[in-house]
Amino acid sequence: MAPGGRFTNGSTRGRNHMDLPRQKKFGLAHAIVWVGLLLAAPAFAGELSTSEARGKQIYLYGTSPSGAEITAHVGANAVTVPAGATPCGNCHGADGTGRPESGVIPSDIRWSRLTKPYGAVAAGGRRRHPAYDEEALKRAVLGGVDPADNPLDSAMPRFQMSTADLDDLVAYLKRLESDLDAGLGEDAIVLGTVLPQPRGPESIGRVMTTVLQAYFDDLNGRGGVHGRRLELAVEHADSPDDALAQARRLVEKHRVFALVGAFTAGADGEFAELAETHTVPLVGPFTQSGPLDIGTRQFTFYLLSGAEIQGRALVEFAISRLPDPSIGAALVHPARPDTQAVARAMAKQSEDRGWGSLRVVEYPAGDMDPGALAGELKDSGVQIVFFLGSGAEFRMLATTADRIGWRPFMFLQGHLAGRAAVTAPASFQGHIYVAFPTSPQDQSPEGRREFGEFARRHGLPRRHLAAQITTYTAAKLLVEGLSQAGRDLSREKLLQALEGLYGYTTGLTPPLTYGPNRRVGALGAHIVAVDVENRRFASGSTWVQPD
Repeated sequence: MAPGGRFTNGSTRGRNHMDLPRQKKFGLAHAIVWVGLLLAAPAFAGELSTSEARGKQIYLYGTSPSGAEITAHVGANAVTVPAGATPCGNCHGADGTGRPESGVIPSDIRWSRLTKPYGAVAAGGRRRHPAYDEEALKRAVLGGVDPADNPLDSAMPRFQMSTADLDDLVAYLKRLESDLDAGLGEDAIVLGTVLPQPRGPESIGRVMTTVLQAYFDDLNGRGGVHGRRLELAVEHADSPDDALAQARRLVEKHRVFALVGAFTAGADGEFAELAETHTVPLVGPFTQSGPLDIGTRQFTFYLLSGAEIQGRALVEFAISRLPDPSIGAALVHPARPDTQAVARAMAKQSEDRGWGSLRVVEYPAGDMDPGALAGELKDSGVQIVFFLGSGAEFRMLATTADRIGWRPFMFLQGHLAGRAAVTAPASFQGHIYVAFPTSPQDQSPEGRREFGEFARRHGLPRRHLAAQITTYTAAKLLVEGLSQAGRDLSREKLLQALEGLYGYTTGLTPPLTYGPNRRVGALGAHIVAVDVENRRFASGSTWVQPD
């Protein structure tokens, strides 16, 4: 999250445990990238049939959709284990091409390879067997023999399952090689993003587009990720609604593998819901307010904390500095759904931490009466104010408070009123604190140098620096996830790789950590004091991670 802008083939040594031919590259049409204008799109297979979908579960997880038991006899001693402990996909991979491990080379079991009319030669050329058909494949799964009844390697489990489950598994194996996640090809991964219209050479839309495209161009020049180049499809939009429509077009029509660095401000919830509905990873969305229901979103990975977490961090900070709530604390916000949700989270944080109930004061959105509001709060003995209004509204409230001799401690969020905080009357010296999701102190010398060289190389302007850094970091995070997911890539494996990141250092943000139930990388906020006498923020800050 940052202040936003206006929308305008590997080694073949070892044993081949099904004695089948090795890998052959499949002919999936490559995606042609467009920036703003689509030139072409990759061809992908249609949806799985019901039987194929059931078979996919058996292949990947070793479990039956019906709940029926599936077991596997493993090794020379035929030890019986649940099939979930050794599913087909573990060795043969999500694409069926096989992944060498511990000296064993699992076979390429794609249907086009199994059914070659001239059959295959077993390991060492000692035995031949004819091509597989459905019945021969079933015998291989259940009995561990090839079409010539030669025994398969002992590393190949012998499975026991119902006839129905076996039929489903074979149905999926026949379809396996064409069942790739959208946007994923043998030599390319197609990614998508939606950004504001590039109204000029230094507009936020133009700058963000340049950063993303340049980052992937640099990476592709170094060989891409596991031999695949990253191709970026960019759509531009004029409004949050238009951005959401363009994102849906990228996902549904052009079938991108993932969305990265998309400008979601004003439509955060809708973007997250789109990602969930279509199981498309959304990595590093660029937004102002951030997630409000992160516990229910599995496909969206935020870099930094949004308004809710920043608000809770402000409450935590106030408790540590002003532990006595009897002096009176109020939470003041405009009557809007977004600020109401943040206010509820902050009030709950106060209660959970034993600080008591915050007095919630709501005023009509866009129609704050600073005189009446300041007078009411002063007369009520309020000395702590968490304010969620705009910068202009904060200035009016602070000016009025100074005039009537009321000087409460004020806690603000940077994306709402951060710039206005330094313009408060001098009487508020030492009484104003602002939450930011990141600060310059997060940037390491190496990170600044890396980004500085990137910016000079690609002629980036000095404008929209926060947007540039956020976009650059989103691309970097996605590439780290793709790298750790490995060559045998899928959306599910990308999610697992991102979930496994702990303290990932970008050099430009706080360390990023994710997990199965955590989708915000830097879960906390910097709380910065305001030096109103010198009209600047204090040089240091306190990092607060709310419980």
